[in-house]
Amino acid sequence: MTMPEGFEQVPPEIVGRDMFDALVIRAGFSDDESWTAVVGELRRPWGPDGEFPVRALVVDRACSVGGDS
Repeated sequence: MTMPEGFEQVPPEIVGRDMFDALVIRAGFSDDESWTAVVGELRRPWGPDGEFPVRALVVDRACSVGGDS
């Protein structure tokens, strides 16, 4: 995947990501318990017998989305 010109800040979590990997960016930082539950579900293997690994990249840094830490 090619990044657009002029895109200076690339979070290290997405460097080298495949174009079919899910990209999940945390934009709200007020509920850590819910976020932890969401990430836990995202990382669970899927399929009838859980045979498929998850290909999800999580960006969990306030500075990546312009928020406060």
